[in-house]
Amino acid sequence: MDFVSRDIGRVSPAFSGPVSRSTLRIGEIANGELRALYAYWRGDGELGQPLRRDQLDLQRIAPLLSRIILAEVIDGGRDLVIRIAGEEIESRYHGSMRGFRLSTVSRSLPPSVTLRQWFDIVADRQPRYRHGPLPYGVDRYFLSERLLLPLFDQAGAVSHVFGAAFHLSGAGCDPLTPLIDAVVVD
Repeated sequence: MDFVSRDIGRVSPAFSGPVSRSTLRIGEIANGELRALYAYWRGDGELGQPLRRDQLDLQRIAPLLSRIILAEVIDGGRDLVIRIAGEEIESRYHGSMRGFRLSTVSRSLPPSVTLRQWFDIVADRQPRYRHGPLPYGVDRYFLSERLLLPLFDQAGAVSHVFGAAFHLSGAGCDPLTPLIDAVVVD
């Protein structure tokens, strides 16, 4: 992907490399599985509205199950608890993440765009894409890309954050690799 035209230069506290924050059209994401997940989220709600939590059908996205993560918004949006984490994600943490609060998991990670994205989605109700070094534990980074999507309750509030992550390097990556953090639009 070519993100040369993006606004690069702002640095996340967790990384020394450049961070690109922007809006990204879904068609600009090269990963076809993430584009398909976005289309499912966008198209299966009522009357073209994004998906509600009670409409989520994991069988419809079965090929992505090992990469899926679903977190429930709790404490009035101040935290999230992980309800589902696929095998690919849990293998990076060396164990089950189910039932963990994001605030608990984040204690072992440096503060970063990675964690802020979750709370931004709850606050502004917009999907987020991330491509770059992703910290797993202390001093372990993997090149990855991730799409996180808000799921809504009957009242229209964000009740869950749902998405998929792809690890693009098995042996780790340089934490100075440029990071892309973008709101995703049609």
